[in-house]
Amino acid sequence: MRTTLSSIALLGLLLSNSLAVAQEAGSAAPTPRPAAPPVERPALPERLAPRPAGERPGAGDVRADRQEIRADRKEIRADRQEIRGDRQEIRGDRQEIREDKRALRDARQAGDKDAAKAAAQELRKDRAELRKDVKELRQDRRELREDKRDLRRDIRDAKSDVRDAKSDARQERRDAARPGPGASPTAPQR
Repeated sequence: MRTTLSSIALLGLLLSNSLAVAQEAGSAAPTPRPAAPPVERPALPERLAPRPAGERPGAGDVRADRQEIRADRKEIRADRQEIRGDRQEIRGDRQEIREDKRALRDARQAGDKDAAKAAAQELRKDRAELRKDVKELRQDRRELREDKRDLRRDIRDAKSDVRDAKSDARQERRDAARPGPGASPTAPQR
């Protein structure tokens, strides 16, 4: 009679033999190396000790830059409002000039020299006022450009200060992670 072993029986036989071999080999295996004693780290120097969130290096610079940005934006809003007012004044001045020209034309057609003289005087006065308002508009536009330039510069400064503060904090973390001179290393050196 032929005996056939099933795969399960064969697997069981192999496992039991390998377990017996491992137990015999385990008694002759070398003992593992003892763990290294824990390393005591010296306290961090004051400059590397963690700081509260409000006292990070560069935080004051960032805060000041943000205040400057807010002030610049406020100035820009005020400049735009002044420009809007100047444009309305110019519109009113041009309307007055049109009315003065019409009054001067009517006075000349009527042949009234005194009325024509008064209308011409009024026209000169309104034209001078228009020139003054146009000059103010140019000045306000110039101020707006300068304020926008200041805003862009302040935004650039703020971004630079944030970048610098982050790199300083990163460098401090790196320095804190490095052991100081004379301190024993935490990991075995190869």
